[in-house]
Amino acid sequence: MAKVTDQHLGRVRGKVGDIVLKIRDGKSYVSKAPKKYKKATKIAALGNMDRFKMSVSFAKTVNASDVLRPLWLKSDFKGKTAYSKIFSANHAYSGINHVGIFAQISPSEITMDLKALHLDVSSLNIEFNASIYFPEFFPLPYCAVTILHLSHPKNKKSAFHKFITVEEDIADLNINYGEINQINHSVGSNLFNIFKTYDLAVGYVALISYPADKDPIDTHSHGFVLKGQDIQDKEQSLTNKMIDSREIRKKPSGKSESGVTIRIT
Repeated sequence: MAKVTDQHLGRVRGKVGDIVLKIRDGKSYVSKAPKKYKKATKIAALGNMDRFKMSVSFAKTVNASDVLRPLWLKSDFKGKTAYSKIFSANHAYSGINHVGIFAQISPSEITMDLKALHLDVSSLNIEFNASIYFPEFFPLPYCAVTILHLSHPKNKKSAFHKFITVEEDIADLNINYGEINQINHSVGSNLFNIFKTYDLAVGYVALISYPADKDPIDTHSHGFVLKGQDIQDKEQSLTNKMIDSREIRKKPSGKSESGVTIRIT
């Protein structure tokens, strides 16, 4: 900032072009006006912002669970905190106005074969098959965690995204390999009333075993769409187009799809 010493024309203040004239402690100064930054308007930029916000919201929700957070903290995913590891593991699956079905709420490589996820006025019911993916050693007690992501509200004044976490300790469920297993949470009518006000609902499930004197064993399911499959498909399609267009722009000129570089001089 430059100081104005010759003030025989009087003291001036205001903005002329990209120059700002100020008065401070009775003295005049001149400085360059700060640059104005335009809000992103391009579809790709807005899409990236939305994906980032979805990743943050999803990571915050998972990290808020006292059951899930310690599992992530001990995991090998990139990051120093549980939150950063959750974010890095799931950012690739966050899309425009939705979270993809391949996002996970526990860091395990073991995937539950989720067959159904149903919510009604009194309960949240989970059906899964343990024939292929479950570890043979998976003893009681368990803790079941379900995170529901609700979006696209019927009432436009409602929050566009809402996350609901349901956790319950389970002491009497024996895993039957080769058969359909069920977990039933008594959740009451309030959750169902919220659920009814959104057009898209996707659920993610994790089941954690706590064997004596050993580290917990966790499994996770891919996302299960309870309703709004057409909306999920549309948002995923928009996300894929945005990602594809960005990859095309990044691709260096002269390089073919096969990876062979062709240079003509």
